[in-house]
Amino acid sequence: MARHRLNRPRRGHRLSASFGVLTAVAAVTTVAAPSHAALQLPSDKTVTASNDDVISHCHFQVNKVHPSTVSGKLSLYASPHQLAGYLNNRYTAVQCYLMPGGVSDRSQAVATLSTSANAATVSDSSLITVPPETSYTLCAQATVTLKDGTTSTTPYVCG
Repeated sequence: MARHRLNRPRRGHRLSASFGVLTAVAAVTTVAAPSHAALQLPSDKTVTASNDDVISHCHFQVNKVHPSTVSGKLSLYASPHQLAGYLNNRYTAVQCYLMPGGVSDRSQAVATLSTSANAATVSDSSLITVPPETSYTLCAQATVTLKDGTTSTTPYVCG
């Protein structure tokens, strides 16, 4: 009795079907790779500005990167540099500036956050959306007015 060839799958068909699937997957992977490479996540930044009276921190946290925007959170915190400051610091103000990488001029900031209070400590945060950059420069400065009326300002620090 003769065997029918229709009942047995041919090895050549399985091999060509597998090769076709692999070729399709490779083509999709090759096409998709450049779009992911273009959207790099800039690194988070933290800068500390301090002197003998106050220590302040500015922080930029990147949340999402889109082709036309970067969304994130800009936050700040300041407190007395020494324990005695909780009694001596009457007014505290902090400014944070976010600029494109390599820029430290406040007038070119793409986002700013500042706060002040008649207190020894201050904090604030804001959700921001800025133009996309491969890196950012974050700068900070703080000022306190002491109980005796003198003003103490930290250096303008960027990083």
